[in-house]
Amino acid sequence: MFDRTPRYKNLIRGITKLREITPADIAKHYKQVQEVFALLDAKDVNQSDSGFSADKDAIVRVFNGTNGCDKADLLVRLTLIDSMYSTQMSRRYYALDELAEALVILADGKKDKLERDFLAFAKNPEKNLKLFDYIEIEDKKKVTKNLFSECYGIGKDGADKGVAISLISKYAYFLTGFKFPIYDSIACEMYPLVCHFCGWNELEKKKLTIGKGGKVQGAETMISFVNAINSLIAKLGCKGANYDLLDRFLWFVGKIRRGNLSLVLTREEYEKVMHLYPAQTTTTKTKNGKKKTITEYFNIERVDIDKLNFLKKNKTLKLFFVLAKFYGHKNKVLWQLHFITMVITSRL
Repeated sequence: MFDRTPRYKNLIRGITKLREITPADIAKHYKQVQEVFALLDAKDVNQSDSGFSADKDAIVRVFNGTNGCDKADLLVRLTLIDSMYSTQMSRRYYALDELAEALVILADGKKDKLERDFLAFAKNPEKNLKLFDYIEIEDKKKVTKNLFSECYGIGKDGADKGVAISLISKYAYFLTGFKFPIYDSIACEMYPLVCHFCGWNELEKKKLTIGKGGKVQGAETMISFVNAINSLIAKLGCKGANYDLLDRFLWFVGKIRRGNLSLVLTREEYEKVMHLYPAQTTTTKTKNGKKKTITEYFNIERVDIDKLNFLKKNKTLKLFFVLAKFYGHKNKVLWQLHFITMVITSRL
C-alpha cells in the first residue's frame, strides 16, 4: 500500500512554518489576555445601557423574584434566557415545558439543591453527572433519565429535536451566581483560538464539539466542555480568571469577530461604526448561473480601530476589538490549515 506519511510530513512542516508564533509573540499575547482579565475584574466592560449588560441585569432580576422549585416560575426563567440568548428552544414543540418539568423533579422542592448540584458538576463533571439523573414514568414503567443527556421537544414532524445543554448551562450560570460555564457556539469557537494565541498547544488539542443531539453526546459534550474550560482557567492563572469573566472575554471577542455588534455597543456607538464602515454588497453567480447577493454588514478586517474614537474611553472594549481583529477573516485560512495539521498529525 502506498505510504502517504512523507507527503503528510512535508505538508505539516510547511503549515507549521506558516502558522508559527514566536516566544516573543506568545509573551505579548499572554500579557494582553492578562490585561483584559485585570480590567474586567476591576470594572465591567460595558456601559449600563449596552445590550449585554441590560439583558444580564433583566435575567438576574427575574431570578431574584421567582422560585426555582415552581414550574410556572421556571418557565418564566427559561423563556427569558431562551429569548435573550437566542437558544431557539421555543421553536421546538413542548421543549421548554419538558425542561422545566425535569428541573422541578431535580430541585425536589429544596431551594438550594440544584444550585449545589450545578456547582459540584462544574468542579468535577464526571464524578457528579449522576446528580442530574431523575425518574419519569413512561408506559407505567420507571425510566431513568439525565438532565444533560435527555432530548427535549419535538419538531413539526414529531421527531426528537435533541439535547438542551446550551440553555441548561445558561440556566445554571444564573442560578449559581455566574459560577457555571456557559456552553455555546461562540465559546467552542473561541476556545482553540485563545489557546493558540497564547501558545498552549496541549489545551488546543482538546476537542470541543457542538453536538445537535443524541442522548450520550449531550452528557459527554458537556463533560468535555467543562473540563476544557477548567483547564483554560487554571492555565490563565491571572487575577479575575473565573467562569463569569472568561465567558465575557470569549463572548465579546467572538461577537466582534462575527460582526454581531448590537449587544456589544450602545446604539450611538453602533451607528458611528456603521457610518464609518457601511455595509458592502457583492453579487456573485452560483453554479447554475443564478445571481446571489451577499451583504456584509461588518467585517473587523476592514476596521481601523484607531478611528473608533469612543474606544479611547473604554480600554477593555478596545482590547476586545484588537483581539477580534487578530482572530478575524484575514487569519481564517491560517486557522483552517492549522486544524488540518492537527487532524493529519493524529492519523500518522
